[in-house]
Amino acid sequence: MARVFWTNVCWLLLFLAVVLVMPFQASQAGSTAGKGRFRGQVEADYQLQVQVRTADSGAKGAVSVKVDAAGGCDGIITGQWGFHTGLDDRPWWQVDLGRGQDIVRAAIWNRCDNNSAARAKNLLIRLSDDAKTWRTVYRHDGTVFYGHKDGKPLIISVPRQKARYVRIELGGKGFLHLDEVEIFGPDNAIRNLARGKPATQSSTSKWSSGSQAAEADIAVLDDIELGKRWAGRRELLSDPLLDFDAILFTKRVPGSFTHMSDQYLGWWSRPGGGIYILRDFKTDSPRVECISGAFKEEGNFLRPTLSYDAKKVLFAWCKYYPEVAGIENKLDKSKIPEDSFYHLFEMNIDGSGVRQLTGGKYNDFDGRYLPDGRVVFLSTRRNQAIQVGRESAAMTLVDDEMPEVYVRCGGGASRPCAVYTLHTIDAGGGNLTAISPFEMFAWAMSHHVNITSL
Repeated sequence: MARVFWTNVCWLLLFLAVVLVMPFQASQAGSTAGKGRFRGQVEADYQLQVQVRTADSGAKGAVSVKVDAAGGCDGIITGQWGFHTGLDDRPWWQVDLGRGQDIVRAAIWNRCDNNSAARAKNLLIRLSDDAKTWRTVYRHDGTVFYGHKDGKPLIISVPRQKARYVRIELGGKGFLHLDEVEIFGPDNAIRNLARGKPATQSSTSKWSSGSQAAEADIAVLDDIELGKRWAGRRELLSDPLLDFDAILFTKRVPGSFTHMSDQYLGWWSRPGGGIYILRDFKTDSPRVECISGAFKEEGNFLRPTLSYDAKKVLFAWCKYYPEVAGIENKLDKSKIPEDSFYHLFEMNIDGSGVRQLTGGKYNDFDGRYLPDGRVVFLSTRRNQAIQVGRESAAMTLVDDEMPEVYVRCGGGASRPCAVYTLHTIDAGGGNLTAISPFEMFAWAMSHHVNITSL
Protein backbone atom coordinates (compact mmCIF):
# COMPACT_ATOMS: atom_id res chain seq x y z
CA MET A 1 0.00 0.00 0.00
CA ALA A 2 2.68 2.51 1.00
CA ARG A 3 4.80 1.62 -2.03
CA VAL A 4 2.03 2.37 -4.51
CA PHE A 5 0.95 5.49 -2.64
CA TRP A 6 4.40 7.03 -2.77
CA THR A 7 4.81 6.04 -6.37
CA ASN A 8 1.69 8.09 -7.08
CA VAL A 9 3.15 11.04 -5.17
CA CYS A 10 6.31 10.82 -7.24
CA TRP A 11 4.19 10.53 -10.37
CA LEU A 12 2.52 13.82 -9.47
CA LEU A 13 5.88 15.50 -8.96
CA LEU A 14 7.09 14.18 -12.28
CA PHE A 15 3.93 15.39 -13.98
CA LEU A 16 4.62 18.89 -12.76
CA ALA A 17 8.36 18.74 -13.41
CA VAL A 18 8.43 16.91 -16.72
CA VAL A 19 5.11 16.62 -18.53
CA LEU A 20 3.87 20.17 -18.03
CA VAL A 21 7.12 21.69 -19.25
CA MET A 22 6.82 20.05 -22.66
CA PRO A 23 4.52 21.60 -25.29
CA PHE A 24 3.60 18.15 -26.61
CA GLN A 25 2.21 17.94 -30.08
CA ALA A 26 0.23 14.91 -31.16
CA SER A 27 2.90 12.48 -32.32
CA GLN A 28 3.08 9.00 -33.70
CA ALA A 29 4.26 6.11 -31.57
CA GLY A 30 8.02 5.95 -31.38
CA SER A 31 8.67 9.55 -32.42
CA THR A 32 11.57 11.27 -30.68
CA ALA A 33 12.65 14.81 -30.04
CA GLY A 34 16.30 15.68 -30.45
CA LYS A 35 18.31 16.43 -27.39
CA GLY A 36 18.78 20.08 -28.27
CA ARG A 37 15.16 20.57 -29.17
CA PHE A 38 13.91 18.99 -25.96
CA ARG A 39 16.19 21.11 -23.80
CA GLY A 40 15.08 24.20 -25.66
CA GLN A 41 11.41 23.32 -25.03
CA VAL A 42 12.02 22.77 -21.33
CA GLU A 43 14.02 25.98 -20.91
CA ALA A 44 11.34 27.95 -22.76
CA ASP A 45 8.81 26.65 -20.26
CA TYR A 46 11.10 27.52 -17.34
CA GLN A 47 11.15 31.09 -18.67
CA LEU A 48 7.36 31.12 -19.07
CA GLN A 49 6.84 29.86 -15.52
CA VAL A 50 8.94 32.59 -13.97
CA GLN A 51 7.17 35.24 -16.07
CA VAL A 52 3.73 34.01 -15.01
CA ARG A 53 4.75 33.80 -11.35
CA THR A 54 6.19 37.30 -11.49
CA ALA A 55 2.97 38.62 -12.97
CA ASP A 56 0.83 36.73 -10.45
CA SER A 57 2.88 37.87 -7.49
CA GLY A 58 1.66 41.43 -7.84
CA ALA A 59 5.23 42.71 -7.73
CA LYS A 60 4.52 45.01 -10.65
CA GLY A 61 1.24 46.24 -9.21
CA ALA A 62 -2.21 46.05 -10.71
CA VAL A 63 -2.63 45.37 -14.42
CA SER A 64 -3.12 48.62 -16.31
CA VAL A 65 -5.84 49.21 -18.87
CA LYS A 66 -3.22 49.35 -21.62
CA VAL A 67 -1.58 46.07 -20.64
CA ASP A 68 -4.90 44.22 -20.39
CA ALA A 69 -6.27 45.77 -23.59
CA ALA A 70 -3.25 44.52 -25.53
CA GLY A 71 -4.72 41.04 -25.30
CA GLY A 72 -7.47 42.08 -27.72
CA CYS A 73 -5.07 42.61 -30.62
CA ASP A 74 -2.15 40.25 -29.89
CA GLY A 75 -2.98 37.75 -32.64
CA ILE A 76 -3.79 34.99 -30.12
CA ILE A 77 -7.23 33.41 -30.57
CA THR A 78 -8.24 30.81 -27.98
CA GLY A 79 -11.96 31.20 -27.33
CA GLN A 80 -11.18 32.72 -23.92
CA TRP A 81 -11.06 36.45 -23.22
CA GLY A 82 -8.13 38.50 -24.47
CA PHE A 83 -9.13 41.45 -22.27
CA HIS A 84 -11.79 42.00 -19.62
CA THR A 85 -13.28 45.31 -18.45
CA GLY A 86 -15.06 45.87 -15.18
CA LEU A 87 -18.83 46.25 -14.87
CA ASP A 88 -19.26 49.63 -16.58
CA ASP A 89 -21.94 51.76 -18.17
CA ARG A 90 -21.14 51.43 -21.89
CA PRO A 91 -17.78 49.65 -21.44
CA TRP A 92 -15.35 50.05 -24.33
CA TRP A 93 -12.08 48.84 -25.82
CA GLN A 94 -10.13 50.69 -28.48
CA VAL A 95 -6.98 50.38 -30.57
CA ASP A 96 -4.74 53.08 -32.05
CA LEU A 97 -3.76 52.19 -35.63
CA GLY A 98 -0.95 54.75 -35.49
CA ARG A 99 -2.24 56.93 -38.32
CA GLY A 100 -5.38 57.40 -40.33
CA GLN A 101 -6.04 54.26 -42.36
CA ASP A 102 -8.72 53.18 -44.78
CA ILE A 103 -10.99 50.61 -43.09
CA VAL A 104 -13.41 48.31 -44.89
CA ARG A 105 -13.84 45.26 -42.67
CA ALA A 106 -13.61 44.02 -39.08
CA ALA A 107 -13.59 40.52 -37.58
CA ILE A 108 -14.69 40.20 -33.94
CA TRP A 109 -13.75 36.96 -32.17
CA ASN A 110 -15.99 36.51 -29.16
CA ARG A 111 -15.30 34.90 -25.80
CA CYS A 112 -16.85 31.43 -26.10
CA ASP A 113 -16.56 29.87 -22.63
CA ASN A 114 -19.15 29.80 -19.82
CA ASN A 115 -22.08 30.83 -22.06
CA SER A 116 -20.77 34.39 -21.97
CA ALA A 117 -20.91 35.12 -25.71
CA ALA A 118 -24.34 36.75 -25.37
CA ARG A 119 -22.83 39.66 -23.44
CA ALA A 120 -21.52 41.08 -26.73
CA LYS A 121 -24.85 40.97 -28.54
CA ASN A 122 -25.36 44.76 -28.49
CA LEU A 123 -21.85 45.89 -29.41
CA LEU A 124 -21.11 48.92 -31.55
CA ILE A 125 -18.11 49.84 -33.66
CA ARG A 126 -17.07 53.47 -33.54
CA LEU A 127 -14.30 55.29 -35.38
CA SER A 128 -12.35 58.46 -34.59
CA ASP A 129 -9.52 60.55 -35.96
CA ASP A 130 -8.48 62.04 -32.60
CA ALA A 131 -9.93 59.71 -29.90
CA LYS A 132 -12.26 62.52 -28.87
CA THR A 133 -14.98 62.73 -31.50
CA TRP A 134 -16.52 59.37 -32.41
CA ARG A 135 -18.86 58.19 -35.15
CA THR A 136 -20.77 54.91 -35.00
CA VAL A 137 -20.43 52.77 -38.14
CA TYR A 138 -22.01 49.52 -36.92
CA ARG A 139 -24.66 48.36 -34.43
CA HIS A 140 -25.03 44.63 -33.85
CA ASP A 141 -28.51 43.13 -34.24
CA GLY A 142 -28.42 41.04 -31.04
CA THR A 143 -27.48 37.76 -32.68
CA VAL A 144 -25.10 35.73 -30.51
CA PHE A 145 -21.83 34.99 -32.31
CA TYR A 146 -18.71 33.04 -31.42
CA GLY A 147 -15.42 32.63 -33.30
CA HIS A 148 -12.89 30.10 -32.10
CA LYS A 149 -15.65 27.70 -31.03
CA ASP A 150 -17.28 27.37 -34.46
CA GLY A 151 -14.82 29.10 -36.78
CA LYS A 152 -17.34 31.88 -37.37
CA PRO A 153 -16.29 35.25 -35.96
CA LEU A 154 -18.54 38.25 -36.49
CA ILE A 155 -17.51 39.67 -39.89
CA ILE A 156 -18.48 43.31 -40.39
CA SER A 157 -18.26 45.22 -43.66
CA VAL A 158 -17.71 48.93 -43.09
CA PRO A 159 -18.31 51.58 -45.77
CA ARG A 160 -14.78 52.58 -46.70
CA GLN A 161 -13.56 55.43 -44.56
CA LYS A 162 -10.39 56.60 -42.91
CA ALA A 163 -9.80 56.53 -39.15
CA ARG A 164 -6.92 56.20 -36.71
CA TYR A 165 -8.84 54.84 -33.70
CA VAL A 166 -11.28 51.93 -33.65
CA ARG A 167 -13.49 51.42 -30.60
CA ILE A 168 -15.69 48.46 -29.63
CA GLU A 169 -18.39 49.53 -27.20
CA LEU A 170 -21.42 47.97 -25.53
CA GLY A 171 -24.73 49.80 -25.72
CA GLY A 172 -25.56 49.39 -22.02
CA LYS A 173 -24.18 48.35 -18.66
CA GLY A 174 -22.08 45.21 -18.56
CA PHE A 175 -18.69 43.55 -18.92
CA LEU A 176 -16.86 43.78 -22.23
CA HIS A 177 -14.58 40.81 -22.87
CA LEU A 178 -13.64 39.66 -26.35
CA ASP A 179 -11.07 37.21 -27.64
CA GLU A 180 -9.61 39.24 -30.52
CA VAL A 181 -10.40 42.25 -32.71
CA GLU A 182 -9.10 42.35 -36.28
CA ILE A 183 -9.26 45.37 -38.60
CA PHE A 184 -8.65 45.20 -42.34
CA GLY A 185 -8.12 47.73 -45.12
CA PRO A 186 -8.94 47.57 -48.83
CA ASP A 187 -5.43 46.81 -50.07
CA ASN A 188 -4.67 43.60 -48.16
CA ALA A 189 -7.52 41.25 -47.20
CA ILE A 190 -5.46 39.28 -44.64
CA ARG A 191 -3.26 41.95 -43.02
CA ASN A 192 -4.68 42.81 -39.62
CA LEU A 193 -4.09 46.54 -39.12
CA ALA A 194 -4.74 46.25 -35.36
CA ARG A 195 -2.34 43.48 -34.46
CA GLY A 196 0.28 44.57 -31.96
CA LYS A 197 -0.91 48.19 -31.96
CA PRO A 198 -1.40 50.19 -28.72
CA ALA A 199 -4.79 49.61 -27.11
CA THR A 200 -6.67 50.74 -24.03
CA GLN A 201 -10.10 50.19 -22.45
CA SER A 202 -12.62 51.72 -20.07
CA SER A 203 -11.47 49.79 -16.97
CA THR A 204 -9.90 46.58 -15.70
CA SER A 205 -11.36 43.84 -13.52
CA LYS A 206 -10.21 41.02 -11.28
CA TRP A 207 -10.12 38.86 -14.40
CA SER A 208 -7.70 41.19 -16.19
CA SER A 209 -4.42 39.42 -16.74
CA GLY A 210 -2.49 41.35 -19.34
CA SER A 211 -1.43 38.91 -22.04
CA GLN A 212 1.31 41.30 -23.13
CA ALA A 213 3.62 43.30 -20.91
CA ALA A 214 6.34 45.78 -21.66
CA GLU A 215 9.50 43.97 -22.70
CA ALA A 216 11.47 45.56 -19.90
CA ASP A 217 9.10 44.06 -17.32
CA ILE A 218 9.53 40.44 -18.45
CA ALA A 219 11.55 38.34 -16.02
CA VAL A 220 14.28 36.23 -17.66
CA LEU A 221 16.36 33.40 -16.21
CA ASP A 222 20.07 33.61 -16.98
CA ASP A 223 22.32 30.64 -17.80
CA ILE A 224 23.27 30.14 -14.15
CA GLU A 225 19.63 29.89 -13.04
CA LEU A 226 18.79 27.58 -15.94
CA GLY A 227 21.71 25.37 -14.93
CA LYS A 228 20.31 25.15 -11.40
CA ARG A 229 16.94 24.08 -12.79
CA TRP A 230 18.55 21.29 -14.80
CA ALA A 231 20.52 20.16 -11.75
CA GLY A 232 17.30 20.02 -9.74
CA ARG A 233 15.64 18.01 -12.51
CA ARG A 234 18.47 15.47 -12.55
CA GLU A 235 18.31 15.14 -8.77
CA LEU A 236 14.55 14.57 -8.84
CA LEU A 237 14.82 11.92 -11.55
CA SER A 238 17.53 10.05 -9.62
CA ASP A 239 15.11 9.19 -6.79
CA PRO A 240 15.31 5.38 -6.27
CA LEU A 241 11.51 5.22 -5.99
CA LEU A 242 11.28 6.09 -9.67
CA ASP A 243 11.97 2.52 -10.74
CA PHE A 244 9.82 2.80 -13.88
CA ASP A 245 10.53 4.35 -17.25
CA ALA A 246 7.09 5.42 -18.51
CA ILE A 247 4.27 7.71 -17.39
CA LEU A 248 0.63 7.49 -18.42
CA PHE A 249 -1.09 10.86 -18.94
CA THR A 250 -3.93 12.62 -20.71
CA LYS A 251 -3.95 15.60 -23.02
CA ARG A 252 -7.33 17.27 -22.58
CA VAL A 253 -8.97 20.36 -24.03
CA PRO A 254 -10.81 22.15 -21.18
CA GLY A 255 -14.57 22.32 -21.47
CA SER A 256 -16.44 25.39 -22.67
CA PHE A 257 -18.01 25.87 -19.23
CA THR A 258 -15.21 25.94 -16.68
CA HIS A 259 -17.19 25.84 -13.43
CA MET A 260 -16.09 23.05 -11.08
CA SER A 261 -19.58 21.54 -11.09
CA ASP A 262 -19.93 21.51 -14.88
CA GLN A 263 -16.51 20.58 -16.23
CA TYR A 264 -17.27 16.83 -16.29
CA LEU A 265 -20.59 17.10 -18.11
CA GLY A 266 -20.26 15.95 -21.70
CA TRP A 267 -22.35 18.69 -23.26
CA TRP A 268 -19.70 21.27 -22.32
CA SER A 269 -16.83 19.20 -23.77
CA ARG A 270 -14.58 20.36 -26.58
CA PRO A 271 -12.66 18.10 -28.98
CA GLY A 272 -8.98 17.28 -28.85
CA GLY A 273 -6.34 15.47 -26.85
CA GLY A 274 -5.97 11.80 -26.10
CA ILE A 275 -4.26 9.28 -23.85
CA TYR A 276 -0.49 9.04 -24.05
CA ILE A 277 2.54 7.32 -22.60
CA LEU A 278 5.69 9.31 -21.93
CA ARG A 279 8.66 6.97 -22.32
CA ASP A 280 12.32 7.49 -21.40
CA PHE A 281 11.37 10.50 -19.31
CA LYS A 282 14.64 10.40 -17.36
CA THR A 283 16.67 11.04 -20.52
CA ASP A 284 17.12 14.12 -22.68
CA SER A 285 15.21 12.40 -25.49
CA PRO A 286 11.78 11.43 -24.11
CA ARG A 287 9.21 9.90 -26.44
CA VAL A 288 5.47 10.53 -26.50
CA GLU A 289 3.29 7.64 -27.66
CA CYS A 290 -0.44 8.02 -28.32
CA ILE A 291 -2.44 4.94 -27.30
CA SER A 292 -5.95 6.26 -27.99
CA GLY A 293 -5.75 6.09 -31.78
CA ALA A 294 -8.73 3.73 -31.94
CA PHE A 295 -10.99 6.74 -31.28
CA LYS A 296 -11.38 8.20 -34.77
CA GLU A 297 -14.21 10.64 -34.02
CA GLU A 298 -13.71 13.98 -32.29
CA GLY A 299 -14.18 13.72 -28.56
CA ASN A 300 -12.81 14.43 -25.10
CA PHE A 301 -10.89 12.18 -22.70
CA LEU A 302 -10.89 12.23 -18.90
CA ARG A 303 -8.33 11.01 -16.39
CA PRO A 304 -7.00 7.51 -17.09
CA THR A 305 -5.81 5.02 -14.49
CA LEU A 306 -3.76 1.82 -14.70
CA SER A 307 -4.85 -1.62 -13.60
CA TYR A 308 -2.84 -3.17 -10.78
CA ASP A 309 -0.82 -5.27 -13.23
CA ALA A 310 -0.31 -2.21 -15.50
CA LYS A 311 -1.78 -4.10 -18.46
CA LYS A 312 -5.04 -2.18 -18.86
CA VAL A 313 -6.12 1.46 -18.86
CA LEU A 314 -9.46 2.72 -17.53
CA PHE A 315 -10.70 6.14 -18.69
CA ALA A 316 -13.75 8.20 -19.69
CA TRP A 317 -14.57 9.53 -23.17
CA CYS A 318 -17.42 11.34 -24.87
CA LYS A 319 -18.03 12.26 -28.50
CA TYR A 320 -18.09 15.97 -29.36
CA TYR A 321 -21.27 17.46 -30.79
CA PRO A 322 -20.83 21.24 -31.34
CA GLU A 323 -24.58 21.91 -31.17
CA VAL A 324 -25.25 20.20 -27.82
CA ALA A 325 -23.87 23.00 -25.61
CA GLY A 326 -26.41 25.40 -27.08
CA ILE A 327 -29.48 23.23 -26.45
CA GLU A 328 -31.79 25.29 -24.26
CA ASN A 329 -33.62 22.38 -22.67
CA LYS A 330 -31.00 19.84 -21.67
CA LEU A 331 -33.51 18.21 -19.32
CA ASP A 332 -35.14 16.75 -22.42
CA LYS A 333 -32.57 14.04 -23.07
CA SER A 334 -34.35 12.88 -26.22
CA LYS A 335 -32.59 15.73 -28.00
CA ILE A 336 -29.12 14.74 -26.73
CA PRO A 337 -27.11 11.84 -28.25
CA GLU A 338 -26.10 9.11 -25.81
CA ASP A 339 -22.43 9.19 -26.78
CA SER A 340 -22.22 12.91 -25.98
CA PHE A 341 -22.18 11.87 -22.30
CA TYR A 342 -18.93 10.65 -20.72
CA HIS A 343 -18.80 6.86 -20.40
CA LEU A 344 -16.19 4.52 -18.97
CA PHE A 345 -13.92 2.65 -21.38
CA GLU A 346 -11.12 0.15 -20.92
CA MET A 347 -8.30 -0.85 -23.26
CA ASN A 348 -4.99 -2.65 -23.23
CA ILE A 349 -1.87 -0.61 -22.50
CA ASP A 350 -0.94 -0.75 -26.20
CA GLY A 351 -4.29 0.78 -27.21
CA SER A 352 -5.88 -2.43 -28.43
CA GLY A 353 -9.01 -4.16 -27.17
CA VAL A 354 -11.10 -1.04 -26.53
CA ARG A 355 -14.43 -1.81 -24.85
CA GLN A 356 -17.16 0.38 -23.39
CA LEU A 357 -18.15 -0.40 -19.79
CA THR A 358 -21.02 2.02 -19.16
CA GLY A 359 -23.78 3.57 -21.25
CA GLY A 360 -26.97 5.57 -21.01
CA LYS A 361 -27.53 9.30 -20.93
CA TYR A 362 -25.50 9.87 -17.77
CA ASN A 363 -21.95 11.10 -17.26
CA ASP A 364 -19.65 8.39 -15.85
CA PHE A 365 -16.02 9.26 -15.10
CA ASP A 366 -13.10 8.99 -12.67
CA GLY A 367 -13.15 5.20 -12.71
CA ARG A 368 -10.73 3.37 -10.39
CA TYR A 369 -9.94 -0.33 -10.11
CA LEU A 370 -10.77 -1.99 -6.79
CA PRO A 371 -8.78 -4.94 -5.38
CA ASP A 372 -11.73 -7.33 -5.78
CA GLY A 373 -11.95 -6.71 -9.53
CA ARG A 374 -14.78 -4.20 -9.46
CA VAL A 375 -14.58 -0.62 -10.73
CA VAL A 376 -15.74 2.38 -8.66
CA PHE A 377 -16.62 5.60 -10.46
CA LEU A 378 -18.50 8.89 -10.24
CA SER A 379 -21.78 9.25 -12.09
CA THR A 380 -24.72 11.62 -12.53
CA ARG A 381 -27.10 8.66 -12.16
CA ARG A 382 -28.55 10.34 -9.05
CA ASN A 383 -30.87 11.51 -11.82
CA GLN A 384 -32.24 14.86 -10.63
CA ALA A 385 -31.25 18.43 -11.53
CA ILE A 386 -32.79 21.19 -9.42
CA GLN A 387 -31.30 24.43 -8.17
CA VAL A 388 -32.53 25.10 -4.65
CA GLY A 389 -34.20 28.40 -3.89
CA ARG A 390 -37.60 30.07 -3.53
CA GLU A 391 -39.10 28.22 -6.48
CA SER A 392 -38.00 24.77 -5.31
CA ALA A 393 -39.39 25.45 -1.82
CA ALA A 394 -42.74 26.57 -3.26
CA MET A 395 -42.99 23.40 -5.33
CA THR A 396 -42.94 21.29 -2.16
CA LEU A 397 -46.12 23.05 -1.00
CA VAL A 398 -47.87 22.06 -4.22
CA ASP A 399 -46.57 18.49 -4.39
CA ASP A 400 -45.72 16.78 -1.12
CA GLU A 401 -43.97 13.95 -2.95
CA MET A 402 -41.23 15.94 -4.70
CA PRO A 403 -37.89 14.08 -5.08
CA GLU A 404 -35.23 15.11 -2.56
CA VAL A 405 -31.93 16.32 -4.05
CA TYR A 406 -29.25 18.90 -3.42
CA VAL A 407 -27.35 20.79 -6.11
CA ARG A 408 -25.23 23.71 -4.99
CA CYS A 409 -24.65 25.17 -8.46
CA GLY A 410 -26.45 25.14 -11.76
CA GLY A 411 -30.13 24.72 -12.29
CA GLY A 412 -32.57 25.41 -15.04
CA ALA A 413 -33.06 23.65 -18.35
CA SER A 414 -30.07 25.23 -20.14
CA ARG A 415 -27.61 24.38 -17.38
CA PRO A 416 -28.79 21.44 -15.28
CA CYS A 417 -26.14 20.08 -12.94
CA ALA A 418 -26.99 16.74 -11.33
CA VAL A 419 -24.93 15.57 -8.38
CA TYR A 420 -22.01 13.16 -8.84
CA THR A 421 -22.34 10.07 -6.65
CA LEU A 422 -20.33 6.86 -6.36
CA HIS A 423 -21.29 3.68 -8.21
CA THR A 424 -19.59 0.36 -8.85
CA ILE A 425 -19.67 -2.19 -11.66
CA ASP A 426 -18.00 -5.55 -12.04
CA ALA A 427 -15.11 -6.15 -14.43
CA GLY A 428 -17.50 -6.82 -17.28
CA GLY A 429 -19.58 -3.68 -16.75
CA GLY A 430 -22.47 -5.45 -15.02
CA ASN A 431 -23.95 -5.36 -11.51
CA LEU A 432 -24.30 -1.58 -11.41
CA THR A 433 -24.63 -0.48 -7.78
CA ALA A 434 -24.97 2.96 -6.17
CA ILE A 435 -22.82 3.10 -3.03
CA SER A 436 -22.89 6.78 -1.98
CA PRO A 437 -24.58 7.03 1.43
CA PHE A 438 -25.71 10.60 0.75
CA GLU A 439 -27.48 12.49 -2.03
CA MET A 440 -24.78 15.08 -2.55
CA PHE A 441 -21.47 15.47 -4.39
CA ALA A 442 -19.07 12.62 -3.62
CA TRP A 443 -15.82 14.02 -5.03
CA ALA A 444 -13.92 13.89 -1.72
CA MET A 445 -15.39 10.47 -1.02
CA SER A 446 -14.16 9.13 -4.36
CA HIS A 447 -10.59 10.22 -3.62
CA HIS A 448 -10.82 8.58 -0.20
CA VAL A 449 -11.96 5.32 -1.75
CA ASN A 450 -9.20 5.53 -4.35
CA ILE A 451 -6.37 5.93 -1.83
CA THR A 452 -7.56 3.46 0.78
CA SER A 453 -8.23 0.79 -1.81
CA LEU A 454 -4.59 0.77 -2.83
